[in-house]
Amino acid sequence: MTYATRTATALLALLFACGSGDEDGTGGGDGEGDSVGADGGYTGDPIDDAQDFCSLMADAVCGKLMTCFTAAERSANGMPATEAECLDQQSDCSPDNVCDSGQSYDATSAGACVAEYQSSSCEDVRSPSFEPGPACSAVCQ
Repeated sequence: MTYATRTATALLALLFACGSGDEDGTGGGDGEGDSVGADGGYTGDPIDDAQDFCSLMADAVCGKLMTCFTAAERSANGMPATEAECLDQQSDCSPDNVCDSGQSYDATSAGACVAEYQSSSCEDVRSPSFEPGPACSAVCQ
């Protein structure tokens, strides 16, 4: 299972445990260099370096968890309490395990995947039927 798929699966598992709420936000992530839009989100430019994808994806996922769920919800559902704790849990990603053996990394899909995560609304990510956009399933081919 690829890193993008594992990350999506882990996020979905966390989301299934939670009910809906009325918090709103667009998640976080610092982005990389010129690929950060005026709103601070990733623009979706291709991510040539798989390690950059790891970092940006962790930022996107952890940003959603911190923005879209209250501290009480995170605690009650076994989610990381802080963004730093969340990022630490995502640190297993490396260029060697972004894709499964025999698959190739697609920089264009990687950039679009990060942008899709970041642009998902809290209403979307809190839904038990939430699935990241199609680009995430195309990161490794």
